[in-house]
Amino acid sequence: MKRRTQWANARSCAGCPVRFSGLFAGLTDEDFDLLHEPIQEVELEPGDALYHQGDDASFVVTVREGLVKNVVLQPNGDERIVRMVRPGGASGLEALRGGDYAHTAVAMSKVSACFLPASAVNALAQKTPRMHESLMGKWHDALQDADFWMSALHTGTARQRVSRFLLALSDTQGRVSILPKRADMASVLGLTTETVSRVVADFRREGWLLRKPSLGWAINRHSIEIEAEDAA
Repeated sequence: MKRRTQWANARSCAGCPVRFSGLFAGLTDEDFDLLHEPIQEVELEPGDALYHQGDDASFVVTVREGLVKNVVLQPNGDERIVRMVRPGGASGLEALRGGDYAHTAVAMSKVSACFLPASAVNALAQKTPRMHESLMGKWHDALQDADFWMSALHTGTARQRVSRFLLALSDTQGRVSILPKRADMASVLGLTTETVSRVVADFRREGWLLRKPSLGWAINRHSIEIEAEDAA
């Protein structure tokens, strides 16, 4: 595992590419002056773990670049992906309540992330309402993600599930910067790897999913949206 770290001061957050969508969205320069503990900037390779289920939860992680999966180890030893965190998203929010991490966070691509001391985030939330509001927003996002993963991604036909998953990963222009491995998609959707591979191949053949050398992937949002809602 290769991991490069760098300790940064809070002021460096002002130039972060996810400054206005991350955990510190809405904070002013004066608010950053209240954050005295250093922030650890981390770069990870695909497959690197940011933290493990059961570890002492002492950091909240914000993803700056790349894609992170949250994995829960089942009693039978199987792993289940319960959430994916994209740039601007937060992982390990349970650190703010103390105890252990509830899942393992793993880089699905090259990832740039910031490890924020939970003690510092909690202290800042006591000093400025903007930090408190941001935390409530991230908790709300996490709950919405959980509802989405339990309902939309686990019901319907295989084509519907893959369609909804692709829509969730894409931006308004239909761009998908990172398409997870078929096995990871199968874990998310409760399908077999073979089924996911077949559906993805069908979408590519139908022209709904295209490989863009400079952009990654792109979807035909209109066709995918129709498929996602098709009850047939």
